Amino acid sequence: MKRFRHTAAAVGVVLVYATFSWAEGESKTGAFTETFKIHSSASTVPSIMKRFGDRGDPINEYDIEDIEFDIYLPESYDGKKRFGVLVWLSGGQPPDEWRQALKEHRLIWVAPDSVTYSTHDYHAYGMAVDAAVNAVKRYRVNKKKLFVGGTGYGGKIAVRVGIVFSDVFGGAMTVGSLDFFRRVDTLSDALMRYSASYTKPTGSLTGVARQSRRFVFFKPENTKKDSQFMSTVINGFGEMKFRHTTLIEVPSHGEMSGEKFASGLAFLLD
Repeated sequence: MKRFRHTAAAVGVVLVYATFSWAEGESKTGAFTETFKIHSSASTVPSIMKRFGDRGDPINEYDIEDIEFDIYLPESYDGKKRFGVLVWLSGGQPPDEWRQALKEHRLIWVAPDSVTYSTHDYHAYGMAVDAAVNAVKRYRVNKKKLFVGGTGYGGKIAVRVGIVFSDVFGGAMTVGSLDFFRRVDTLSDALMRYSASYTKPTGSLTGVARQSRRFVFFKPENTKKDSQFMSTVINGFGEMKFRHTTLIEVPSHGEMSGEKFASGLAFLLD
C-alpha cells in the first residue's frame, strides 16, 4: 500500500528538496554535534504564519548557523542504503537502548539543541523542518520516512509539526505532553474543557494528517483520565477520526525502555 503521497500543499517543500544532491563520500558515524547552513523557505516565519492563517506581525528569523544539532548516525550507515530521519525536539543524544532501535529501523537521529520552553513556537516549527531538510541534504535519506518526536514541550510541538507539516513528515511521537487546535472536552465532564492551543492549519494539511500520517502517544502510567493528554487523544484525535494513532504506556519516572521506543518507531514505519 502506498503512503505519504504529497499533495498540492507540499509543492513548495518538494521544490526545496529537489535542489539537493546526495552527500558524497564517507560520513562519520556514531554520536556527534553539527551545525547546518540551510534555512529552508518552508521554515521561514512568513511561510509558517501562512500555514496557520496568521496575519499578525512576524517575529524575527533565527540564524540556522547559531543552532547546534545533536546527531546520531547508526554505525550501519554506509551511504548506500537510504535511511529515514527522526527529528527529536527535546535535544540531546538518544540513550543507548534507543540507539539499537534506531539502528534496526535505519533511522538517523537529528536533535536541535535550541527548542526549549522559552523558544517561540514558530521558531520551534522551523527548526524541526530545517533539521529534516539539512539531513536530506547531507545524508542519503528516504524522504518518505521523515518523522518528528520529543518529550514534554518538544513532544507537544512535534505533534503540532506532524499536523501542520503533514506534507513534510510522515508522522510524529510525543512523550507525556499533548494539545490540540480546537477545544477538547474532558472525558468525564463536557463542561470541563481545554481551550484550543494553536490555530488549525490551513488548506488540506489537516486532512492529509488525518488520513495518512501516523501518531504515537507515549502515556506516562500515572496520567489521569481527565488530563489534557488523555482528553486530546480521545476527544481530539479520536473524534476527528485520525486514522493512524497508537497509545503506548511508559513509566512515569526514569528512561523509557528501548523496547517501548522501538514499538513506537515500528508503528511510524508500518
